[in-house]
Amino acid sequence: LKNSSYSIPKGTVIAVIYTFVVYLLLFFLVSFTCDRALLKGDYVFFRQINIWPPFVVIGVYAASLSASMSTLIGASRILHALARDDLFGVILAPAKRTSKTGNPWVAVLYTWLMVQSVLFAGKLNTIAGIVTIFFLMAYAAVDLACLALEWASAP
Repeated sequence: LKNSSYSIPKGTVIAVIYTFVVYLLLFFLVSFTCDRALLKGDYVFFRQINIWPPFVVIGVYAASLSASMSTLIGASRILHALARDDLFGVILAPAKRTSKTGNPWVAVLYTWLMVQSVLFAGKLNTIAGIVTIFFLMAYAAVDLACLALEWASAP
């Protein structure tokens, strides 16, 4: 990109607006054309109204895989940074290791093991509520830290 500081934010905003419009259009089309009982009682009703029902299953799996892989890699980078800062001492010491190209493969394994231990607990709907609270708390902490830095006029 010739002007990445302009192109990346512009592309991101356009992608978000496009996605919003598609979801809004889908919302209105489904709400105007489908029966209320179908919408309230069947979470996979798109299979019934789709041209080819496997499209829905393929889309759900693709979206889930994409989101889970990006979250796994992002979380492992944060874990690697925590290990480099020695915030948890010996517990995360192996997570400092990286490959020759700089990828924190041990941190990815740590993250994967933590995710698997949570998934073995079972009831994903219960876990989802707890994880949502942690995400909201993390975002609130980051927002408050940015606000404090802004008020303190830190660079």
